[in-house]
Amino acid sequence: MIIECQNCNKKYDLEDKLIPLKGRLVQCGFCHSQWHQLPNIITSSLKKKVIDKVDISKDEVKERSINKKKKIKSKARDKQEFKNKNIGFFSYIFIFLISIIALFLIAETFKYEINNIFPNFGNYIIHVYETLNNILIFIKDLFKSY
Repeated sequence: MIIECQNCNKKYDLEDKLIPLKGRLVQCGFCHSQWHQLPNIITSSLKKKVIDKVDISKDEVKERSINKKKKIKSKARDKQEFKNKNIGFFSYIFIFLISIIALFLIAETFKYEINNIFPNFGNYIIHVYETLNNILIFIKDLFKSY
């Protein structure tokens, strides 16, 4: 059986046994719209009886299709907005500084264990403290001069 999407007219080949007599809700794989598909073997008089017994009305199918389209559009818009956001130079510097601080805090936390493996590691941490202190003094002097 060949069914056709009511939105984009894309055609699909399905086995007849996949669509029961009362029909079923199907979704287009291309545009993601949904509709209620009845089997092709139903005659027009039988079709009217089956439509009366169907649980899902055409309005519900249209509403589901509209909601699905809105969700797809919002997801596409979110992806596009995410792609359009550029990370600037200062963001890279900020990330770099946070990474260095995190690495230093981890090293400070495990300095005794690391000192067993690398005997002079404690001296390196002291040098880092002195360097940071010198940078702080430099920044204070810079602000005092203005």
